[in-house]
Amino acid sequence: MFILPKTSNEFVRALEHQVAEQGAKLLHERITLNKLQVPPFDPQAIADALDGLDPARVDGVAVFGPETPAVRDAVVRARARGIGVAALVSDLPSSGRDHFVGIDNVAAGRTAAQLMGRFAKRSGRVLVITGSRLARDHLERRKGFDTVMAERFSDLSVVASVEGRDDPDLIREMLPGVFEAYPDLCGIYSSAAGNPGLISFLSESCAHRVLVVIAHELTPSSRAAREDGVVDAIISQDTGHLVRAAIRRLKATTDRLP
Repeated sequence: MFILPKTSNEFVRALEHQVAEQGAKLLHERITLNKLQVPPFDPQAIADALDGLDPARVDGVAVFGPETPAVRDAVVRARARGIGVAALVSDLPSSGRDHFVGIDNVAAGRTAAQLMGRFAKRSGRVLVITGSRLARDHLERRKGFDTVMAERFSDLSVVASVEGRDDPDLIREMLPGVFEAYPDLCGIYSSAAGNPGLISFLSESCAHRVLVVIAHELTPSSRAAREDGVVDAIISQDTGHLVRAAIRRLKATTDRLP
């Protein structure tokens, strides 16, 4: 079982596609894959979904969600019922989950900072767009980003994160106010999804500005923005590898193998 955010963002859609593709391939191995969608960044909905899993029908679950007490406790309860749990994309270390499948998000943030500092041609302020301050992967990226910016690029001032909740429309609505508040903005690090809103705004409203833009996830819209010069660099995750690794690790847990 994969518990995924119910959203239209391209990264989650890519994960859903990989789950469907692997599900078709693994039927001959007597492995059935299902997905369960919950509202994004809703800890209680994730906890309810985990509590609703029947161990007679579900051997393992990969969950993509924020690390909160409600989610942590629901993971503990699921494991106590004999269900293997893998944290997907964003880790849940306090829950005692069986596995984490994802990138080193602190390192990803450090990489983004290295790129920002090398590409920026002038001093000024840098904006970080996050999905949610509850999401561990976003917090870890910000931690890595801040560390390198402070150590190596002190002429660039990183302002407080804005929370876009991976919603392109919300991000697009927020950006005019951000640019008004920070007229010396010289860079944007989009550490989460929702990039189509950012790309649309920059393409239509900021063509005259010199901005360094570092984003996450290679999707059709972000690839086009990279080719058009709207985005300078993209840090990507291999969604196929994420899904395959989650399946392998959960199967190993179920079969009690390394």
